Amino acid sequence: MKQSEKEVGLLLHRLGVSSEYYGFDFLSKAVVILLDEKNYRCKSMKNLYEKLADEFSCSPKCIERNIRTCIDRSWNRVSYDTVNQIFGSTLDYDVDCPSNRSFILNLLDFFKFNK
Repeated sequence: MKQSEKEVGLLLHRLGVSSEYYGFDFLSKAVVILLDEKNYRCKSMKNLYEKLADEFSCSPKCIERNIRTCIDRSWNRVSYDTVNQIFGSTLDYDVDCPSNRSFILNLLDFFKFNK
């Protein structure tokens, strides 16, 4: 396991994302893939889901749904202080949970600015 994979996994656990969900592996791998790419904001989630689907031998819809489930479930468990420490004011804790794209891009920003 690359160091970045371990760091991503630890951060996801801090955010309440359980490794029991299939989406944990998908979400973790998505962040690692995008960390290795330049101009990640220009990439569409559709292309990312297709890439992950090929790697995990499932459909892009399955990838998207499982990542969304992880984010939804973790958002109900994580504390406001943790969200604020990691994301600052970029995500509003009191509003519904963030979209897959928003959550992933905010994770990428965290790693880019804290390295």
